[in-house]
Amino acid sequence: MLVLSTNFWDVYSDESHSLLEITWKPTANNISETEFKAHLQSFVEAIHQHQVKRFLVDSKAGHFVMNVGIQAWHDAEIVPHYLQAQIQKIAFVVPEHNFVAAVSIEQTFDETQAQQLQTRYFDNLASARAWILS
Repeated sequence: MLVLSTNFWDVYSDESHSLLEITWKPTANNISETEFKAHLQSFVEAIHQHQVKRFLVDSKAGHFVMNVGIQAWHDAEIVPHYLQAQIQKIAFVVPEHNFVAAVSIEQTFDETQAQQLQTRYFDNLASARAWILS
């Protein structure tokens, strides 16, 4: 079921698996820092509203490149919500065509608090779905 939709992403809920699935759109490559933060804050609200225990992020089509400041903000402001919600698994399908974005995603989840989360990175959606549901 579609729970959030903007010019930059669609977020679907699969309540039978306590899962949210985010599909970033190609326009996400041009999202501003302010818009990106607002999207993550709305995502946190959706996690709590739908009692999610895992989420899958498909960023193959596009993703915001998170600089060091955004990575630190994410660890301080967003990750505590993931921990409070007891998120069990996070899967990312990383963009092949944007190495910098892919590295920034991995670095973001290598921050201090984020290291407590079970996070894996994939090059295709099928493998990510298989792992997140296992």
